[in-house]
Amino acid sequence: MLDSDYSLTLNAGTLRAFARHPGLPLETMTADNGKGFAKSPTMERKLGLTVYFAEPYHSWQRGLNENTNGLARQSFPTGIGLRHATRRYMAHVEHLPNIRPPKRLGHRTSAEVLSELLGP
Repeated sequence: MLDSDYSLTLNAGTLRAFARHPGLPLETMTADNGKGFAKSPTMERKLGLTVYFAEPYHSWQRGLNENTNGLARQSFPTGIGLRHATRRYMAHVEHLPNIRPPKRLGHRTSAEVLSELLGP
């Protein structure tokens, strides 16, 4: 896949994901310096947010992302690539962080908090 194709695919997927939740108050997004975010000005304009970039080798600047990656990686056996996962299984893994009730959310799930934020 060409770098520009990857960037366009990432932008399109991000826009689709946020379109499922109209009214979500978006302000910022922190990304790594990967080629997938080369088209971030388009995403900023369409979503009305500001994209910040973490400094190279400063993964703690994207702590939530790194933690989520670690949780997702628990769902895949060592040595098994993601390309072997079905869409259904990937959707399941994507949903897992939304049903964990962390202390920082008062032991409510992020799905519950989102539902409260968006209202009926």
